[in-house]
Amino acid sequence: MAAPAAEESHDWYALLGLRMDDNPTREAINKAYKKLALKLHPDKNRDDPNAADKFQLLSKAKDFLLDDEKRGLYDKEVRSKEARRKHELERSRGMDARRARMKKELEERTAAAMAEAAAA
Repeated sequence: MAAPAAEESHDWYALLGLRMDDNPTREAINKAYKKLALKLHPDKNRDDPNAADKFQLLSKAKDFLLDDEKRGLYDKEVRSKEARRKHELERSRGMDARRARMKKELEERTAAAMAEAAAA
């Protein structure tokens, strides 16, 4: 069961000030939520028209990360995307090196041909 697309567009860990790499426990997730909930609660932020939306998103992040199935799928997907990104970066670096070698060889051949033409 894949997570809905809307839920994939958020970094659920970052919303709670956590890092996925730290593999936070349920207690750490709840602690981070409570700390931010006190800070972002709409009653404490009456000046912010988006306070209720921020608070709801914070609650969704907590609920999402506390659901072991959703969290597992999310973590797997994020790690997969990161691995693909790293692979593409390495591939791009390899291609850049190949392109540089090809350019250098072409420039050398062009210079040699121009020198040969000038000597003739």
